[in-house]
Amino acid sequence: MRCKACRHTEREQLPALDKKVIYLDQFAFSELFKIKAGTRRADAHDAFWRELYDKVQRVLLLQQVIFPTSDVHSSETIVSPFSSDLRNACEAIGGTASLIDTDEVSRRQVRECFEAYRQNRAPSFSLDVDDVMSTQRNAWLPDMRVFVNADYSRFAEGLRDSINRDAERMAAPIEFWREERPPFEKILQAELGSFGSGRLDVLRHLLDLKDQVEQSNDPLAILGVAGHPVFREFMELLRVFEADGLDQAAATVEVARFWHWPGNREQPRHRITAYLFAAIARKIVAGQRKPPTRGFMNDVSAIASYAPYVDAMFLDKECAGLLRETPLREDLKLRARIFSLNTRQEFLDYLDELGDAASDEVRRYSKRLYGTS
Repeated sequence: MRCKACRHTEREQLPALDKKVIYLDQFAFSELFKIKAGTRRADAHDAFWRELYDKVQRVLLLQQVIFPTSDVHSSETIVSPFSSDLRNACEAIGGTASLIDTDEVSRRQVRECFEAYRQNRAPSFSLDVDDVMSTQRNAWLPDMRVFVNADYSRFAEGLRDSINRDAERMAAPIEFWREERPPFEKILQAELGSFGSGRLDVLRHLLDLKDQVEQSNDPLAILGVAGHPVFREFMELLRVFEADGLDQAAATVEVARFWHWPGNREQPRHRITAYLFAAIARKIVAGQRKPPTRGFMNDVSAIASYAPYVDAMFLDKECAGLLRETPLREDLKLRARIFSLNTRQEFLDYLDELGDAASDEVRRYSKRLYGTS
């Protein structure tokens, strides 16, 4: 603290914090920003979003919660026609708090499985929320926000193409589910067992593509192949086996053998993804005509990556509904409490509980720093 007149300075130690981590789906960030900007059109959910905005601000300023952003938010922001506004919304609420990329979550779980495989033991996954934070969770909220009005529009077309390809790839399994009507358990076991075969399929495609792009001499295309998560994972594992003295062919066989190791079924990200696919398949088999939303794969990626770690997630109704079904609710045992518009009052009550839990000391400093009442 510094006197405006004489510049005399005194320092005080701020109280220690233990903030909850809540993941907000991109549409929630968008609706909250519209409330702040005064551009939201009134509808059946208008009162909820306005009340939620006030409660989010309260728990933020009382230092009880952070709402971090992720690479999923970044990707969805870039392809939006209102990308600048959406980025501002995420930064205004999320601040500097961010989660590690979804691919990095996967890499860390693969590394644990690889170490377990090499040591002939079962994998053991740490699910501490700080393991997936790329920023400090318990820092006091800055009273100033500095941002760069960067233009990422050059990446929008590529990201849209990726979303469209994901949607197109869903068409074949959806048609299979409708025609063959497989039971939930059969689909689940197939998805759980697909870790190795799925990676090998992607790797074969990338190696074929690598030959093509190297002949084209396009550095960006080459970088796209070399930077692909599966290719990077393959090269990392390959180097370990080569360091053991194996030639490249033998090392490649060992990588494939590890990818087919049954212990990989226990990776939280892979396991949650398998259950979500089996759950949406069950809907299709039961007669649901409407296909999953175009953003379904992004939603699955976010849930599978962060739900084992964060304290709560506010999701779209489709995915939240799937996670509440049997056996997902019982088998997955997610750390995150799952909320959506279907449970909006529960979410408001949850934020009230967190805000009410702030200590008197934290409240005093919050009032001095941010002017909270």
